[in-house]
Amino acid sequence: MLARHLGFRPGRRLTGLLQTTAIGVILAHPLGMAPAWAAPATASQGSEYTFSVPAQGLTQALHSIVKQAGVPLSLNEALTNGKTAPAVQGKMTLGQALQTALHGSGLNASVSDSGVQITSASTRTDVMLDKIAVIGNRSEQSLENSAAVVSVIDSTDWEDKGIHRMQELGKMEPGVTVTNDSKRSGAGGYNIRGIQDNRILMMVDGVKLPDLPGGVLLRGGGYTPYTRDMVDLDSLKKVEILRGPGSALYGSDAIGGVVAYSTKDPADYLHNGKDTYASAKVGFDSLDESWSETGTAAARAGEFSALASYTRRDGEDVKTDFKGRSPQDYNGNNMLGKLVYDHGADRIGLTGEVFQRKYDSDIYGERTATYSDVDATDETRRSRISLQHTHDEPLGIFDKIDWKAYYTHLRRTEDRIRIRSAGGYEQYIQTSEQDIFGGDLQFNTKTGWGGVDNLLTYGLSADFTMTDRLREYSRWNASGALISNTTPEGNPTPSRFFPNTNTLQGGVFGQDEISLGALTLTPGLRYDYYRLKPDQDGYYSNNATTNQAKEVEESALSPKLGAVYKITPTYSVFGQYAHGFRAPPYDDANSGFRNSVAGGLIQYEFLPNPDLKAETSKGVEGGFRGKFDDGSSFQVSSFYNRYHNFIDMKTIAAPAIGTVGQYQAINVDKVVIYGAEGTGEWAFAPEWRLSGSLAYAEGENKETGAAIDSVAPLTVQVGLNYDASNALWGAGILAKHAFAHDQVSSPDYYTTKAYTTVDLNAYYSPVEWVTLRASVSNLLDERFISFSDVEKVSTANMTDAYVSAGRSFTLNATVEW
Repeated sequence: MLARHLGFRPGRRLTGLLQTTAIGVILAHPLGMAPAWAAPATASQGSEYTFSVPAQGLTQALHSIVKQAGVPLSLNEALTNGKTAPAVQGKMTLGQALQTALHGSGLNASVSDSGVQITSASTRTDVMLDKIAVIGNRSEQSLENSAAVVSVIDSTDWEDKGIHRMQELGKMEPGVTVTNDSKRSGAGGYNIRGIQDNRILMMVDGVKLPDLPGGVLLRGGGYTPYTRDMVDLDSLKKVEILRGPGSALYGSDAIGGVVAYSTKDPADYLHNGKDTYASAKVGFDSLDESWSETGTAAARAGEFSALASYTRRDGEDVKTDFKGRSPQDYNGNNMLGKLVYDHGADRIGLTGEVFQRKYDSDIYGERTATYSDVDATDETRRSRISLQHTHDEPLGIFDKIDWKAYYTHLRRTEDRIRIRSAGGYEQYIQTSEQDIFGGDLQFNTKTGWGGVDNLLTYGLSADFTMTDRLREYSRWNASGALISNTTPEGNPTPSRFFPNTNTLQGGVFGQDEISLGALTLTPGLRYDYYRLKPDQDGYYSNNATTNQAKEVEESALSPKLGAVYKITPTYSVFGQYAHGFRAPPYDDANSGFRNSVAGGLIQYEFLPNPDLKAETSKGVEGGFRGKFDDGSSFQVSSFYNRYHNFIDMKTIAAPAIGTVGQYQAINVDKVVIYGAEGTGEWAFAPEWRLSGSLAYAEGENKETGAAIDSVAPLTVQVGLNYDASNALWGAGILAKHAFAHDQVSSPDYYTTKAYTTVDLNAYYSPVEWVTLRASVSNLLDERFISFSDVEKVSTANMTDAYVSAGRSFTLNATVEW
């Protein structure tokens, strides 16, 4: 197996990490990247300075930075007039100081022997490891200094490729996929290194996104469409992805990783001296024959600025060569509004957001002799309001203070109507609601204890979540009279699969970024408290399989230790140990219900398990990365994660005629997932880039020896991009090869075959205020099935409905004023 060739054996973690480092050195040379073991560290490359620049106008801040570093500055002040810069304090390189000052300004800084030059930014040519992320350390940090594997995807990246779906966003990064229901509900949730859905924390502007029942209800309990696709990509400026356990900073929900969305700000548009901005964007996608329209406006008056954005989408079902695919129509609306007050070192932002999407489906696959037609309407509505305040200037012992308070509401309805061939109809309505009240307080303090630079990040967070899910059934005769509210299984409705549940989560966290010359150590620790309190009512008692619901109370300590060592200014090694924690969620602990199939001849039930233990994980990863003066960079890493008390489904009794099948969520003592990832880009000529990525993983249930079905197959991508230096036009080609997915936990499960796809994209700006984009997906019209569409689908139930789309194209145009 590839694991043995690369050395990633469960018992040989250290060997795997060292071999990964060696692989990185080898990969660097074929790309024309000469080693720099003996290269002296010039001031522009790696020298560190102690900066003390207060928050002020950007022009003045840049002059202060270069003066303290003793280098000349080339600056057209028309680019910086009217803009502000945060405080730049502490020991760092000149490049890091400039990145801090320019963040959000729409400008770039290039450092050479002749000095510093400030130019307008072009995210298309940003060096991969120069990108700034917040998610890895809860503070701004370039990717080259991160002890964890973090990705940053800018909006330009996905807009140039014609991407507007969550499923497509996932395929841009190695080791990241998106679960998908190709028949009805579409995108589910993110899968990071084989851990997926509610085990991945999703945030927007630092606010936790709601989840949906994903336990027994998702793993076979009747038809329960699961989706966390509740953010429109046109409202975002970037997406950050943290791989592996993130509990040490973010708590229980982040045992598998974190996906952080950042919405657009007024400052993203109001630069180069502009106080007003407006744009209109229209797009078409042949994949689902969808149209989208987006309008954005921003304005500034003194210290106040504001932004408003609206997106409308209308489309149909994804077009494939399967003629029996269920017809579908959908529409969606997304509104984003922001009001920002900037006063010196203080920034106060008020954000409001409303998301709505509705699918109307004609479900061909559920038509039988009993039911002549089955229709469904599924709708997701999410709203959010948040208030955030940042004070970026020393105040007592604090160098920076950041707090936010928020409220989020989610309502998800699934309305299914089955027309009976003998007359009349049945209606099932399932409604999920979730309200989240939360807050977060964070401090940053820079110290020089013992002559060593320390950046302390510490604070607390808490959220209170109210979850409600109601199931309603009604049967009507041909004349429209109500016959019954009792399901065919004999369960009266309304009923609940689990009781209304209030969940309180709170945590206190702290970490210290310790700079010891070429070595940076980052220890961290978080204490979490979790309490799940069920509120039983008569609707819960109507469920035939429910037991007395129990309260769940858990607490945990989640430590981590990260390290980055700069071998030279070009090369570095990094590694991290992280502990993860996830308390038993409401949908596993107290869920239960009964259902029937085959015309009622076979019944099965899902039993609650309030005695579930909290999941924990221990993860280690390490790697090797390099960044070169010509803009080339690479990163390779390997990881090993061990999960204890992993919650999974167990078959207690198989369903059969005369036997009620029984299933229950249980704790699996030990699950292991390990693998390797690599990504890189080579700027082999001006305006040209060759990129590539690889993701490999294997997973095993140590109790049974079975594979983990959610672990993706080995995937390799290679891309070539051209971006004209004047930003007039550009084009790219991306080839992806996914190997066969044959590691499944049951011989009855379908295994996917290997496939290769090729995508093209291009953009053109005939004038500065117009951008035209086009893309072609699956250029060679490859016929394939993605593993994420058929996870745990038996071979006996496979149909062409799971076949992915063939060749498709997108077109869009943006006009700016």
